[in-house]
Amino acid sequence: MKKRKNVYEEIILPIFLSVASWRFLKTGSIKQGLITLFGLLFLYIVISIIKSMMYKRKMFKSGIDKIDQMSGQQFEYYLSQMLGKQGYKVRLTKVTGDFGADLVLTSPTGKIIVVQAKRYKKNVGIKAVQEVGTSMSHYNATEAWVITNSYYTKAARTLAKSNGIQLYNRDNLINWIIKAKQPKVS
Repeated sequence: MKKRKNVYEEIILPIFLSVASWRFLKTGSIKQGLITLFGLLFLYIVISIIKSMMYKRKMFKSGIDKIDQMSGQQFEYYLSQMLGKQGYKVRLTKVTGDFGADLVLTSPTGKIIVVQAKRYKKNVGIKAVQEVGTSMSHYNATEAWVITNSYYTKAARTLAKSNGIQLYNRDNLINWIIKAKQPKVS
């Protein structure tokens, strides 16, 4: 699964080159410019390694690897239990003929939310967004969500944004799981 590139990662090299060039122009020394560039690159690599280790630790702590092994139906049930613990009244829809929603949530304030659950190995496409969007009127919902253990295609993100559908990806799911596992403070 490919994680979407961070905007900072796309601009970091040009910034490093600019800083190294500035250092070269200021000192007139190629050596100083190269030392600056390699120092910044080394720092970037160290920070990237630390971030990667922290993310892997967070993934391990969440148990997302177990979710990755679930069937689609098991994932729906898992989400129903987790969302139920967050205060939602949850109804699982039929396996077939669900009209595009796997779960129907009622929030503590009475808001109805339809959820399409996608346990995927690849990025979730536009079809899931279309399905959950069309299920809203059938279930009299005011919100629609797609929740996945993966990420979304650009087309899915674009369609969701233009239709007010909320997308929750792997990172959101990991954070929910970790939050749910934390002891309640009274």
